[in-house]
Amino acid sequence: MQINTNKTTEKLILILVFILPFNFHYIFNFSTTKDFLFFKENLQYSLYFFDILFLIIFSSWFLRKIKTKKIPKNSKSNWFLFLLIIYLAWNSLFISTNSNISLYNSLRLLEVIGFSLIFIDLIKTKKPFNQTLYLIFLSGVIQSIITLLQFIFQKSLGLKYLGENALSPQILGVAKLEAGGEKFIRGYGTLPHPNLLGAFLFLSLVTGLYFILNKNFKIPFKLPRKFKKLQLKPKFKFLTGQIHFKIGLILILTGIIVTFSRSIWLITAFLSIYLIIKYFKYLFYQKYRFKSVFKSIFPVLIILIILLIGFHKFIPARLCPGNCQDQSFSLRAQYADFSRKEILRHNCWLGVGIGQFPIIFKDLNPQNLPAYNIQPVHNLYLLIWSEIGLVGLILLTLFIKSQSFKFSAKQTLFILLVSSFLLLGFFDHYFWTLPQGQFIFWLALALLLTSGKITK
Repeated sequence: MQINTNKTTEKLILILVFILPFNFHYIFNFSTTKDFLFFKENLQYSLYFFDILFLIIFSSWFLRKIKTKKIPKNSKSNWFLFLLIIYLAWNSLFISTNSNISLYNSLRLLEVIGFSLIFIDLIKTKKPFNQTLYLIFLSGVIQSIITLLQFIFQKSLGLKYLGENALSPQILGVAKLEAGGEKFIRGYGTLPHPNLLGAFLFLSLVTGLYFILNKNFKIPFKLPRKFKKLQLKPKFKFLTGQIHFKIGLILILTGIIVTFSRSIWLITAFLSIYLIIKYFKYLFYQKYRFKSVFKSIFPVLIILIILLIGFHKFIPARLCPGNCQDQSFSLRAQYADFSRKEILRHNCWLGVGIGQFPIIFKDLNPQNLPAYNIQPVHNLYLLIWSEIGLVGLILLTLFIKSQSFKFSAKQTLFILLVSSFLLLGFFDHYFWTLPQGQFIFWLALALLLTSGKITK
């Protein structure tokens, strides 16, 4: 029997997308980095399960292309990618103070770029595209349930082998908020930080909205024969219908609240405002019945109000009205100040080497910050500029721009998704420094580019 290589590769892509938020990995240099108090995630040589899947996907795709002699033709894009690879290798070997770390981080970047290109090349029809979106949505629902339970019990759930961190209000380094004189852990799910979890849940929120706004409530997978034989009664079929997606969205919104990530709250609010304006526009101009609109919106509004009332004790602590108790704003300002004055002033064109920011910050540390406060600058664009210089930033931008951007009305959600992630870049660094963050960003970009080619 001949195996359909493309179909097998598509299935592996779907598995990779689903397990993306599960943080199980092996650290090869754990013994030498375990005592580092400063930011060390991009200094550790880690192998994730999705790395193994990607290697299989890449090998299968590459061999298939050689065999069929159908290499993707986009000379401009290929040229910029080639220049970027050459520049990253040169920057790692001749600019970086630690070539091994820079080469490792360069490979990480090339991995996610390669994944996005393979995704765009293979996912060309509606079925695998919808399957991808549904698995992201389902994975987001699972993460939301985990993070809600973590917040309720204020500790980790024992999911160590799925990548869950050890969590407790007493553990140093765990993200917390203070309310009523008590410290509470923020929801992590199985991701390394609540802010990154928030980014993934926002991605899941958009994929869920895609099904609801397109009135496509059919799960894009066939049920196993055993389930078909059960012949579920109509009252149980809500698990696979419209209510199934709405319950999932409510859980994801709850998860977003429990991350207590201000930046994620901000982009979720922007998305909500846009959809409300668009919805009411259709209400008045497309002559939708008020009763049916009210029937759809009212239950969701009630649930959201209940959620906000339930978390009323904690939300003001993160909004910081008048007096913010945490140091995040002042620390972010100090990171940006160090980036501009100590790095960009002297290394504007070539940077200091990819992955080198925390090391140089630790060595210089002009503000005399404690080790546990030494992190990359919380601005994606300043960080990329600092590490690979203006030359690398321009090459990366030109490569992204060289992709085929054909926007249409059906891509609106994905345009909002990528725009929101670009906005997040002004507040954090995980799209550059954390493997899952890199995958999430480039997956969002791949969804945007692919959505323009999908036929209805």
